Amino acid sequence: MVATSLRLPASQASRLDALTSLRFIAAMAVFVWHVSPYLGTTLFIDMQVGYAGVGFFYILSGFILTYVYIDKVKKLNKDALKKFYVSRVAKLFPVHVLTFLASLPLVVPFLNNIFPENTIAKTTGAAVANLSLLQAWFPQPSVHFSFNGVAWSISVEMFFYALFPFLIFLIARYMRQFNIMKIAIVMVAMWLVAMSIFLPYQAVLDDWLVYIFPPARLADFVMGILLAIIYMKMPIVKKKLDKAAGNRATYIEIATVAALV
Repeated sequence: MVATSLRLPASQASRLDALTSLRFIAAMAVFVWHVSPYLGTTLFIDMQVGYAGVGFFYILSGFILTYVYIDKVKKLNKDALKKFYVSRVAKLFPVHVLTFLASLPLVVPFLNNIFPENTIAKTTGAAVANLSLLQAWFPQPSVHFSFNGVAWSISVEMFFYALFPFLIFLIARYMRQFNIMKIAIVMVAMWLVAMSIFLPYQAVLDDWLVYIFPPARLADFVMGILLAIIYMKMPIVKKKLDKAAGNRATYIEIATVAALV
């Protein structure tokens, strides 16, 4: 049975307006990273701010979904799951289809360059993968960047949405009683998984494997889930830290900065 200790108090079920400015900054970072080549500068490319902005949005996605839906999906109730999935699909697919159609006049003139052989079959396959939001699972740039190229990030989001209720269920069972140490263990484990993927590679060598492939981005999403749980239980966290002997809070802060670096 899933513990009720992860329940979101009714008083906390409100908008997090403070996140709006952070979303703007991250979105602007992604935008500037994409347009900088056309502006004749490599400053923002070298800073990799676009990559950081995308990672921020995946963490934010896990945070917001947990903040809003944790009580609704953690028991894997059939009706609740149906409502969750319907709401997610309704939010993404209409705009996705619209931008796909809008991209056609820009893409069609270059199809012979993108698919020099067997154009019709490969173009149709890429279109199906794109419209079904499965394009991020294909390593070929002509597929995962097909048509509206940036829609690959939504493809990754759909993978997160599919897993979200089950991740919440497992995390809730693992933490039957709120325990910040357990959260820390899971976060460190996710961090190690991410490092095992990133350390052997440079993104420029295999951009798909470390940046686009949905399971490779799962660590970002789970981090967001765990951060949301910590945020919702902040009074408990503060109480535990206040009782901590010596400089334990300082050690936690130093460890966090070290992990970020």
